[in-house]
Amino acid sequence: MIIRAAQLPAIPGGNQDRVLVGERAVVVLDGVSGTDQVVSVVDYVDALGARLIKLLDGEPERSLPDVVTVALGGVVADLGVAVGRCPAATVAIVRDAGAAVEVLVLCDSPVYVATDTGIHRVWDSRLADLPLVNRQAALARLADGSGFDDAHRQLLVAMQAEKAHWRNQVNGYWVAEADPRAGQHAIVRTFPTAGVRWCALLTDGADEPMRHMNIGIDAVANHDERALAELLAQLYSWEAHDDPDARRMLRFKRHDDKTIAVVDFR
Repeated sequence: MIIRAAQLPAIPGGNQDRVLVGERAVVVLDGVSGTDQVVSVVDYVDALGARLIKLLDGEPERSLPDVVTVALGGVVADLGVAVGRCPAATVAIVRDAGAAVEVLVLCDSPVYVATDTGIHRVWDSRLADLPLVNRQAALARLADGSGFDDAHRQLLVAMQAEKAHWRNQVNGYWVAEADPRAGQHAIVRTFPTAGVRWCALLTDGADEPMRHMNIGIDAVANHDERALAELLAQLYSWEAHDDPDARRMLRFKRHDDKTIAVVDFR
């Protein structure tokens, strides 16, 4: 595997996303903003990432859902966190398992897989599908041009409380937090290695503006790391100057951390 990656912000500690590379696997984590508890989001994603890579390298026979389950159990023990009093993060994993390329996504960080038959988007839509009243109210206000005002921030607080009711529930959505069961509810896809050209793991801060601006992932999959960084800067600039109040691309804050990692199999 050849891995090329870029992040914005690129300053260590200034970004709640993580890219971690193991012997035969790549992990991308997106720490969920606003979920800091007695442990910070940054400390949580660092602990989770370290556990995931250790298991992926040390126990390659484990299924990806089991890897996430065991890693979450270890993080709970390491950090002393509990359900409802723990940061959260999305998880995306690509693993070269020899005859197959295995993909896992937990919550809304997608993985694109380019095969001889086309490009497949592996995505967990369960959070987006929730009927959150405060989310709809916040998006409607943004569409009307209200911007990121105090009323918007109040709606976001109410939305977080609303989401908590659905978090890591069978009829809700699943995300890495302090419930190890989440690993067993991840979305998993397997592709024959012989037919895979590349995979791209993105956090939503990069994926959503790319999709809005019609920048196809196939157009950037061959970029080197400098070009990937320039792409992320382009997305940031568009948000800052073309859509600063989120009227054209509805989103809950002006900028989100942006990460893209391309795994080249050829």
